[in-house]
Amino acid sequence: MEMTPFIKRVAISKFLGIGFGLIFAWWLAQMATAPTTLVWGVALWILTLGALIGIIGFYTTIPFFGFALPVWLRGAWCGLWMGIVMVLMAYGQLSAAIDQMTWLPTMFHSPWWALVDMAIIGAVIDLIATRATGPTPWPESGVSGQT
Repeated sequence: MEMTPFIKRVAISKFLGIGFGLIFAWWLAQMATAPTTLVWGVALWILTLGALIGIIGFYTTIPFFGFALPVWLRGAWCGLWMGIVMVLMAYGQLSAAIDQMTWLPTMFHSPWWALVDMAIIGAVIDLIATRATGPTPWPESGVSGQT
């Protein structure tokens, strides 16, 4: 069975997502007494981020405007968006976990700094997936059945 470029891209992105998710969850468990639900939730959240980045990978231009969409911006935007949703949903638990990290300067004692992490992780996942599969615009992605 031959995988289409789209499926290959999603698989690579999900693999990278679970890798980053497990690293982030391990780091969170080492640095604070975080609830198990938060640790696993973060790991699976970043897996979902990888899957979304894989799915949006065939957008090479901004829809309706036709401007070129750089790879790093596409991944960072998706990571930022998913980070906003994660912080809004788990603000209390993230805040409690971050408050236990006494080595952090006071300026960084906010869950909103996770947005920077998510944007960087999103950009890195998209850059690696695009490097591995090449740019896959919609007609060549194998999704629509058109070639």
